[in-house]
Amino acid sequence: MTKNFTQQLKVSSASAEKATEKRFETAQQTLLQKKPKKSTTKLVVRDTFSMPEMDLAKIEELRNKALKLGHVFNKSEVIRGGLLTLCTLSPEQLVQSLQKVERVATGRRRP
Repeated sequence: MTKNFTQQLKVSSASAEKATEKRFETAQQTLLQKKPKKSTTKLVVRDTFSMPEMDLAKIEELRNKALKLGHVFNKSEVIRGGLLTLCTLSPEQLVQSLQKVERVATGRRRP
């Protein structure tokens, strides 16, 4: 019985040692692999622009419409959504759409 127990202990110990070595090899390979660098974040640029109060009211109207459907969007997302929609238009449709936009004075108001 002691002989059998000793033999089982040796087999078990050898098996555990092999498993440990395999884990260390796997860990070492994982650590040595070069991971591709992830781009940190997309570059976001701040800009300011002028618009009539009615256009700002339309943005709020669109935000409220989306809110009633259970979606929350900020002003920037609404404007960028409009840009994406404009990009789907043909050149003629784009010009027709942009000709409907009221021209406003650019620049800052001087007090």
